[in-house]
Amino acid sequence: MTLLSHATTALCALVAGVLLARSDEAPASQEEFVASIIGDPRRLEQTHPRRDAATAATHVRPSSSDEGTVPNSLPAQVGPAVSSHAWAQGVAAIKRIACSQAGVTDKVTAGHAMGGHAYNLMYGMFLYPLHGETIKMLEIGLGCGMNYGPGASALLWRSLLPLAELWEAEVNGPCIDKHRASLHAMGIHPLVGSQRDPATLAKWMHTSGGRFDVIIDDGGHSNLDITTSFDHLWPHVAPGGLYFVEDLQVGRRIKPKHAPSEDTGGERVFSDLVQSWIEQKLIPYPPLRNNKYDSPDGTGATDLASWGDTPSNSHSIAMRKKHPLPAGLSFVFCQAEACVFGKEPSDAMRADAHVPCDAAVNHRRK
Repeated sequence: MTLLSHATTALCALVAGVLLARSDEAPASQEEFVASIIGDPRRLEQTHPRRDAATAATHVRPSSSDEGTVPNSLPAQVGPAVSSHAWAQGVAAIKRIACSQAGVTDKVTAGHAMGGHAYNLMYGMFLYPLHGETIKMLEIGLGCGMNYGPGASALLWRSLLPLAELWEAEVNGPCIDKHRASLHAMGIHPLVGSQRDPATLAKWMHTSGGRFDVIIDDGGHSNLDITTSFDHLWPHVAPGGLYFVEDLQVGRRIKPKHAPSEDTGGERVFSDLVQSWIEQKLIPYPPLRNNKYDSPDGTGATDLASWGDTPSNSHSIAMRKKHPLPAGLSFVFCQAEACVFGKEPSDAMRADAHVPCDAAVNHRRK
């Protein structure tokens, strides 16, 4: 379904709590502020100037007094785009939009808050260009356990993607019940349950209709959570779609305070899967001959001798068998602590994106 930009952004300013908190320094409405950034990212510094530490502190929601929580701090200096390149402008734009909210998602607070991240890098590169598109998106993890409260990232997505059909999945049912009206007011559809339960994942897809253009896993972060969700949700990513996984840095922790992030006995550490997939995308196996016409079957995939019997190559073969490529995986992009996986485009998309060059079409081996 298509969501109305004007209605949702107006409602965002009215709903109570951290879901809708916004900076007093922002323009008259969140819509105007986002439009000013999207329209010309290079004007970020003019539309939302830097704040000193004292001013920034007035926009930080007090942290919970619960033991073990980490206070969220807004950066005292948030500069303009780091480069004139379009991708860097998108990265800066995502951070500006997120930092305009009083409840600032930890997706963008790397370097300014303990436990903060710089996921505006991948989201600026891949989601920023989708502003104004009628996409369908699912995020796992509303943030009910965060010290700054639930919904900070949900509001970021609603601001950035005003026409998107947004779904938020959360394991904390009472938290969803408490904020259900606010979510509906923003045009966000809630889902409840555990992401490590295949039956729950199937129910989510049935309720939502599946076929998502974007899925973001910001849920439990354990390997079992991540791999179970990916196995069952990747088939529901639309051709040309994107699947983001955050907080992979905890994938080998076996003794955290509450529960181990490595809960697969070493069999499915998600980082191992990702590294195997990258290896398979980079280096084909069986290896191709330099000249496929020297191959008896004409495919080139017969040059096994070029690998030899080395520990490194033997390990590569074993990992390929243990962690085969997901069907339709087009690319893997990783940054610090997170990755995004791209789905192969449809035949129609591929035809538009891969129009052959005349020189290549007309080339014949002489």
